[in-house]
Amino acid sequence: MEITTRWHNSVAILDLVGPMTAGADTKPLHNRIGCLIQGETHGIVLNLAGVTRLDASGIGQLVMLHEKLESAHGNLQLMNVDRRQRRLLELVRLLDVFDPVDSEEEALERFRTSSRASSRADRAHRRGRLRRHHSLAVC
Repeated sequence: MEITTRWHNSVAILDLVGPMTAGADTKPLHNRIGCLIQGETHGIVLNLAGVTRLDASGIGQLVMLHEKLESAHGNLQLMNVDRRQRRLLELVRLLDVFDPVDSEEEALERFRTSSRASSRADRAHRRGRLRRHHSLAVC
């Protein structure tokens, strides 16, 4: 699987090319997500436009990545999910969990909306003398 990382402010957009199936090497994707989380990047968009095949194993990988980000207080957004991929997510009852978007603008708008809520939470934490430091990871 080929992965290209682009940035929009503090949101990482990963353009994926290749299969997400049993037997496909998804280790680079897991490594990239791990690196981004370590760099405190918690907004990640996976662009599936270049994913040539997705099966149950690939869905399992997406679930693992979602859980990994969620445990790090992050958010994973799927973008450009085709009709077959959407149907597969629907069959395994994960369409609502991932709630994929059709465009980069829509994905970024969701992060802007959620960052407003987290900004309020951050201000509350600062009042409680807890500080969070954010940096952009270079992966």
